[in-house]
Amino acid sequence: MNPFQAPPSLGKLTIEITTQCNIKCAGCPRTTGISQGMWTDMHMELELFQRILDHIPHTEFVTLHGIGEPTLHPQFNEIVAMAKQSGKFTRMKMTTNALARSVEYYKDSVKAGLDEFWVSVDSFDQDILDVMRAGSKAEKLERRVGELIAAGLPLHVSMVVSAANYLDIANTLRKLHALGNPLVHMQEFQDFGNTYGLMSLENRTDFLHSMKAVLTELPDLRVVLPNYAQVQGDYCMAPWFRPAISVQGYMTPCCTTFDPSQFGYVNLGEMSFEQAWQQRGILSWIERFLQDQTPICRGCGLNPRSFGVENVLGQSGKTGNEQHILDQRKIS
Repeated sequence: MNPFQAPPSLGKLTIEITTQCNIKCAGCPRTTGISQGMWTDMHMELELFQRILDHIPHTEFVTLHGIGEPTLHPQFNEIVAMAKQSGKFTRMKMTTNALARSVEYYKDSVKAGLDEFWVSVDSFDQDILDVMRAGSKAEKLERRVGELIAAGLPLHVSMVVSAANYLDIANTLRKLHALGNPLVHMQEFQDFGNTYGLMSLENRTDFLHSMKAVLTELPDLRVVLPNYAQVQGDYCMAPWFRPAISVQGYMTPCCTTFDPSQFGYVNLGEMSFEQAWQQRGILSWIERFLQDQTPICRGCGLNPRSFGVENVLGQSGKTGNEQHILDQRKIS
């Protein structure tokens, strides 16, 4: 593979369609930006979304999700239908907190073409949710997950493992198992400007011991453990196999960052994917990346170089230069 040539197809693509949200997650740049009076919510225009569809290569798996809650886009199901009709994607998903819309709404999303959706569940304990996902209601979340599973919808669970909830996760998994045993995808909390959830080596070790115990208790439990449980690897292939597109159409190296300056403000609403990969901003970023000189990648939980229990994560991903924080228009 020539790293300086555009890949002919993608394994995964993340498209951020809105930055609006109904809760405030700790560590999220939106939460931080709001607290500093520097955030403006945005929805991607349908015309821009269509231009992006026209410009991107075939992609195995697309995620219609970024910093915000995707179902708050007023035309979300229309976007799903557009993506389905484009024929560019083999599978399509989004991640949702499941609190803003009804079960019927999710049924309509699946009818429009959504293949699966991941519901964010870090805990069913209200005290923990008040810390991790302010505005979430534990009873409603547990009830909603059960309703969605009972409706036969293609639900997965996305779970952040942090210093705030790792001791409670076994209890959460037991409840999820009782609700229908959905597949649970775990990722470790990363420092995006808020260090409260960073796990120590001791935390990680204790968590893995608790996972061994609960998997012995419930051997059919379906869990994908955080990346640090894996052996340290080589290069991260995200820029070539799973890049991201911000709400304004700017291309970024992966879904961990929506900072358009990383790739020199290359907009996929204005040029083809192949043309984008010939822009100096992308080529120079790749040069730095291959020399391990891209700060946002150091300590990132998705970077294979950071795998392994002893590699405690550092600040990564959110640089404070996400374009939505700047002088963008507000949503009425």
